[in-house]
Amino acid sequence: MSGHLLRETAPLGPGDWSLLDEAVVAAARAALIGRRFLSLYGPLGAGERTVAVDRFPPQEEEGTRRSFLPLTVVHRDFLLPWQDLEAHRSRGEPLDASRAAQAAAYCACWEDELIFQGDEEAGLEGLLNAGGVQRLERGDWKQPGSALAEVAKAAAALGQADCPGPYTLVLSPGLFALLDRVVPSTGYAELRLVEKAVGGEVLRSQVLPGGTAVLLDPAPYHLDLAVGEDLTTAYLGNDGLDHAFRVFESVALRLKQPAAVAVLEGGE
Repeated sequence: MSGHLLRETAPLGPGDWSLLDEAVVAAARAALIGRRFLSLYGPLGAGERTVAVDRFPPQEEEGTRRSFLPLTVVHRDFLLPWQDLEAHRSRGEPLDASRAAQAAAYCACWEDELIFQGDEEAGLEGLLNAGGVQRLERGDWKQPGSALAEVAKAAAALGQADCPGPYTLVLSPGLFALLDRVVPSTGYAELRLVEKAVGGEVLRSQVLPGGTAVLLDPAPYHLDLAVGEDLTTAYLGNDGLDHAFRVFESVALRLKQPAAVAVLEGGE
C-alpha cells in the first residue's frame, strides 16, 4: 500500500481496510454517472498535478491545440468514533463502514459535477458549458414523439461532426421520468424508442439542471476522464479520541472534441 495513505499507522487491520474499501467502491459505483460512459485515462499516479489534453478543431479548421489541465482533488473526510473501534477490537462487534460509504457518495457527486458543470472558480469547463459544444433548443417533451424527434435531430448533428455513435443520452431526473411514462394508446414508454435511436445507454443524473439533456459520442478519442489517484481512503490521524479518514481522488475531464457533445435545453 502506498505510504502517502498512512494506512499502516491506523488502528485497523487488513480485514478492516478491505471492508472500508469495499464500502467505498460500492457506494461510488452506485452513484457515479460519468464513469458509466467515459473511458478512464490512467491512473497516472498520486503525484500528478496536471494532464495534457489535445483539443481537435472543427472540420473546417486545421491544427490541434494542446493544453494542460489541473487534476482536481475531490475529497470528503469522515470520523470513526473511538468507542466503535474499541468495541470492534475488544468484543468483535462489526465495524460500521457507513461513514466511509457516505463520503464516497459525496465524492461521486462532486466528480459528476466536474464532468457536467466544470468548476468556474478553477476555470474548468464541463460538458454543459464547454466552448464548441453543440447547442439545440429543446421543445415540449410532454408531446408524444417530440423527444424522439429531437434526440434524432441531435444525433444527426453529431453525425455531421464525424461522431457516428453509438451515443449516450443523459437526462435530468424530470426528463427521464417524463419519457419513462407509458404513452397512451401504445402500451410502451417513449424511453424505449429513444434508447433504440441513441444506440447506447440512456442515463439520468442528479447534477443536470432541470429540463436538460446531453447527447454525446463517448468514444475515448472524443473525451475521457483522466485519473491521477483513483478513489481511495487515507488515514489522517487522531481527532481527539476519534480517528479521521479521507476518501479522495484526483480527476480531470478531457474534452478533445467538443462537437461530440450536444446539449438540449429550454422547452417545458
